[in-house]
Amino acid sequence: MTTNNLEILLNAAADLVNKRQLRVVDKSYSYKFFGNAHVTLESPTIRMRLIYDRSQLMADIGSPSKPMLNHESYIDLVRTLNDIPNALRRNSGVWNDTTELVRAIDTHYDQLVEYVAKRWPITQSKPGQ
Repeated sequence: MTTNNLEILLNAAADLVNKRQLRVVDKSYSYKFFGNAHVTLESPTIRMRLIYDRSQLMADIGSPSKPMLNHESYIDLVRTLNDIPNALRRNSGVWNDTTELVRAIDTHYDQLVEYVAKRWPITQSKPGQ
């Protein structure tokens, strides 16, 4: 049985969903477009997308209070990690595999949430406000 990129992303996201109490709020897969897929995860304090685009694995983060429609509403995960003191340093926004990606998110999760809150201050408000 062949596993498509969406299934790979959902399997990787399962660890974050369970451990970090994120929920899957969006997902897509396109066989016609090189197997491109994405999974969007969200909590009251952070939104992140895990993305396969032309077989390249990437991720970005943003505020759950802003739709991820343009570059003002999200930022590449690698760029974010490079801005966080003592976090993982990478030269490329493309990840080797989902294990490496999920490990980086999990290890630096609290710092990522803080980063989002500082970049998009409305994120600090209580859900429903």
